[in-house]
Amino acid sequence: MKRESNIELLRLLCMFLIIVNHMLGHGVLLDPIVAGGPMELICYDIGSSIWMPAALVFILISGYFSIHPTMKGIARFAFVCTFYLVMSGLMGGIKSVSLFFKTCCILSSATGLWFISAYFYLYCLSPMLNAYMNTLSVRNFRKYILVFLLFEIGIGWVMESQTYNHVILMMLIYSIGYYLGHSNDEWIQRITVKKCILVWLLPTAVLFSSQYFHLGRPFSNLSYTNPFILLQAVMILLIFTKWKMPYRCGINYLAKSALMVYLVTSNVHTRDYFAEMVQFCYTSLNGILLLLVLILLFVCLFFGLLLLDKLVAKIYNPLFNVLIQWKK
Repeated sequence: MKRESNIELLRLLCMFLIIVNHMLGHGVLLDPIVAGGPMELICYDIGSSIWMPAALVFILISGYFSIHPTMKGIARFAFVCTFYLVMSGLMGGIKSVSLFFKTCCILSSATGLWFISAYFYLYCLSPMLNAYMNTLSVRNFRKYILVFLLFEIGIGWVMESQTYNHVILMMLIYSIGYYLGHSNDEWIQRITVKKCILVWLLPTAVLFSSQYFHLGRPFSNLSYTNPFILLQAVMILLIFTKWKMPYRCGINYLAKSALMVYLVTSNVHTRDYFAEMVQFCYTSLNGILLLLVLILLFVCLFFGLLLLDKLVAKIYNPLFNVLIQWKK
């Protein structure tokens, strides 16, 4: 399936929101001194009700287009991720050799990047998922998703299990995205953008209310298995799939680096540096000026890192090509 600029724009938007969420989370909410003001918490409640589905939408997009991995593609993904982790680790300083190797392995939880390791497993498992889903009729596909959905919601949301497997969750989200992109479901064809927006507003209002008024259970409210967040994610993808825009090579070009921005800003070696930027803003500014500076900071960092990846690619691409040729 050809990459559509409207979906690639959504990919960029989702990664931007993920970065904002992580930088605010590590920089403000985890610091009791900085997060002492009620205004910061209210703003985060509003924001979290909007940006929490972003990670799920990112996986939905992968399912919508479907992943077609190759051995070279898998190797390149692992190489580029490891390259960035090693460079980040060297910049942060090596305090322990064993810990350094752990934090530079994309399959290790020590990196702080659960999304990368889970996505890597999904990348490897996608051929089997694709082959199975291609055999399903629309009716059986619905049953498959419903059973999978009930299982995941029951384990992760109802039972509040904090040990549920992120790979299984990604497989579910990928399957839903695949259904939206490859099935001939008449309901998907008929639903309009206006209806999608209205449906999206409902779970968004529920999430904000539960956070603001401290309703429900804190872990479950912002869990990726929360059915309201899942519904938000599906509606967001449908909105962008139905909103057609002309092909924009610039958007598609930048979107290829979106995952690397997450890797750079959220790994255990570098995330404290980005958190300190947010903390500095909160301790030095307030009011509208604080809001404007934070927006400027997030936008500049995001697009700056996207462009930086394009420059760094001139280093890791030749290295990867040399490695591939040497292996042959």
